[in-house]
Amino acid sequence: MKILRFIFPTMLTLLMATWSLRADERSAELLRALELKVEQMAGYEVHFTLHIEGREIAGRYRVQGESYHMQVGDAEVFSDGEARYEADPEKREVVIDVVDPRSHNILQNPTRAFTFLDQDFSHEVRSEAAGLATLTLRPKNRSSFSEVTLVLDAATATPRLMIYRADGQELHISITSFAESSAPIPAFDPTRYPDFELIDFR
Repeated sequence: MKILRFIFPTMLTLLMATWSLRADERSAELLRALELKVEQMAGYEVHFTLHIEGREIAGRYRVQGESYHMQVGDAEVFSDGEARYEADPEKREVVIDVVDPRSHNILQNPTRAFTFLDQDFSHEVRSEAAGLATLTLRPKNRSSFSEVTLVLDAATATPRLMIYRADGQELHISITSFAESSAPIPAFDPTRYPDFELIDFR
C-alpha cells in the first residue's frame, strides 16, 4: 500500500507534466500559424469592439509593414512606424510620441499584436473546443499588462478575442473581422487639425 501511495502521485505528476508539454507544443503551433498568416499578407484590416467600463466602442485598423492607421470611436491614430500621432476630437488635441517597437498591445502598436508572440511570451492552451482554442500568454519581459487571453479559430488561426489583464483590470477586445487589405495607410496631416493642441513627447 505504501508503494501505491508513492506510485500514484508520481504517475499523476508525470501525466500533468506530459499534458503541460503537449499544451505548450499546441500553443506554439497555433501562434506560429497566426504569425505566418500575418506574414503572408501584404497588408490587413481588423475590425473590433472594445469593451471597457460597461461600454462598447467600435474600432478598426489597417496595417502595412510598420505603418498603421487606427480609429477607435472618434479618435484616430496614425503611425509611420517611428512616430505615433493620436488625434482626439473630444479633447481637441494631438498627442505625438515615439512608437514602442516592443509593445504587443493591440491599441498601442497593432503591427506587433500578432507577431513574435511565441518568442516574447510563455504560453499554453487552456482549452480547445467547438473549433476555438483559448490560449494564455504571459510576457517574458516588462510589459503594460501581466497576462493575455487569446482566442483563436483553431482551423484558420484567425484571432477572435483578446483579453488584456493588468492591476486587476481587464480590457476585452472582440475581433469581428480580420482580412487582407491593400488599401493605402493614410499619413498624419496636421492641416486636418488646425485648432488642435499639439503635445509632442518625442
